[in-house]
Amino acid sequence: MNIWEIHPALVHFPLTLLLASTVLEIVARRTGRESTARTALLSLGAGLIAAVVVAMAGAVAYFTVPPHSDEADGRILLHGLLALSAAALYAIAFLLRFKHRAMPSGNSGLVLSVSGALLLFAAGSLGGYLVYHDGVGVVPNEKSPLDKD
Repeated sequence: MNIWEIHPALVHFPLTLLLASTVLEIVARRTGRESTARTALLSLGAGLIAAVVVAMAGAVAYFTVPPHSDEADGRILLHGLLALSAAALYAIAFLLRFKHRAMPSGNSGLVLSVSGALLLFAAGSLGGYLVYHDGVGVVPNEKSPLDKD
């Protein structure tokens, strides 16, 4: 495994946890269940911790990935900006929710969470584009560990 491949290997954890927190928050608001609200907050906190790890891996990937086009470089920076913006919105939602853990978030927390989810979808889509269309991180003719001699 190349060092720049750590980021795409880990990115699924914060994506899943943060998006799950948004869904659980919506469910908690509709049902009024304290346990669902607490689970949403727990998922949000875990997702934020995972996002920090993935952001560090993304920074490492940015500086170690094989050379690519200038257009791809601009898209990489936009990808990072979208992901960091999503994390910032989720972090604010976490701070708003932490004081009242057993209650579903208010309208502002829910708007932040849904906005963060939309930004995550945009960042993820751009990340996929970078790999599948720009070939960022793809080394031509590199033998896979799964290939047989």
